[in-house]
Amino acid sequence: KGFELEAAARLSQNLKLTAGVGYTHAELVNVPTGSSTGAQSGNRVPNMPKFNTSVGLQYDAPMSIGGAQGRLKAAVAWQYVGKRAADVKESFELPGYGIVNARLGWQHGKWEVYAFASNLFDKQYLVAGQAWTPDVSSVRVGQPRVVGVGATIRF
Repeated sequence: KGFELEAAARLSQNLKLTAGVGYTHAELVNVPTGSSTGAQSGNRVPNMPKFNTSVGLQYDAPMSIGGAQGRLKAAVAWQYVGKRAADVKESFELPGYGIVNARLGWQHGKWEVYAFASNLFDKQYLVAGQAWTPDVSSVRVGQPRVVGVGATIRF
């Protein structure tokens, strides 16, 4: 059970605001009593946050480079993932986190060159977890900042 809401508003001819929010109520059902996994009916589905949200700005405007007409395209977005159970036993909880992603590019006809940054501020966060025994747990750390350049050609 859940819902997602998305909205976009044009702030100016070239600037657009986007936002989204999601709610999910997910729980385990029909788990056999005494399951060796430690799961119980009614426990939360692992790694499924109740809440997630995002807010972004997109800028798109004409821009000439070396006499070639094209478009400047820029975007920045904040994405939030709420706290969630790490495993089917609900033995521990992963905290919520928010990261920022950005992209800056120039499009000319069917091709575009761009630079991007994922996790721009190099936030450390946990994306998954597991309890192996009552005393041994593990977590998977989220991807650190990634910065790169790219090109796209549309056929």
